[in-house]
Parts: sequence; C-alpha cells; structure tokens
Amino acid sequence: VGKWFEAEQCYSLLLKKEIKQEYLRGRMSADFFLGRLSEAALDAREILKTAPKDVLALKIIADDFYALGKFEKALECYEKLPEDLWAWQGKGWCHLVLGNLPLARKAFQDLLARYPGNSAALEGLKRIGE
Repeated sequence: VGKWFEAEQCYSLLLKKEIKQEYLRGRMSADFFLGRLSEAALDAREILKTAPKDVLALKIIADDFYALGKFEKALECYEKLPEDLWAWQGKGWCHLVLGNLPLARKAFQDLLARYPGNSAALEGLKRIGE
C-alpha cells in the first residue's frame, strides 16, 4: 500500500533543500495519486522544462487542462504522448467535447483495437451514437 501523503511530505522537504528532477517526479506522482491534480501539474511543468517528453508529466498536464475545461490545450498535450491508452483516451474525449466526432471515433476505435472492452472508449462511442 502506497503511503502517498507521507511521500509527498518527504519530497516537499527535500525540495526545500535542493531542486532535483527525481524529487519533483516523486512529489508529482504522490500528488497525482492523492488526487491533487493541480498540484501535480505544477511539478509536471517544472519537469517538462528539462525533460519535454516526460510521459507522466505530459499526461498530468493534459488531465489538468481537461479538468479545467481547456480542451484544446489538453488535446495539444495528449497529442504529444506516445500512441497508447492515455493518448487515445484523452484525444477521444477532447475531440468528443469539441464536436470533432470523426476524430473522436477514430481515437476510441484505436483504443478498443488495443484494449478490447475499454469502458472509456465504449462510453465515448455510445455518446457519439454508436
């Protein structure tokens, strides 16, 4: 069982002494698993300054934009992710909300081809009307 609260506190203390990528990643992950998306996104932005392709940081920023209703910005981030679960799911929902139904359908179908029965993709296709 993860002790995310304790981990977040430890990484925060370490970051007060020295800013290191591994400390930022640790605190970002702890905040993410604690459901503190906005806090995790702050560290994710710092991580991307030196590691612009960090997959978890990009995903967290994309999810934060999505939660804030900034779907076009979220889509930009999801498109930077490798073609896989997070990218297809995020792109599908962003396209759906933005009214780009053919692109949403493709993202959800790509997701189902790789992850049959994925509930997010099935729900997305249902909302499209399929």
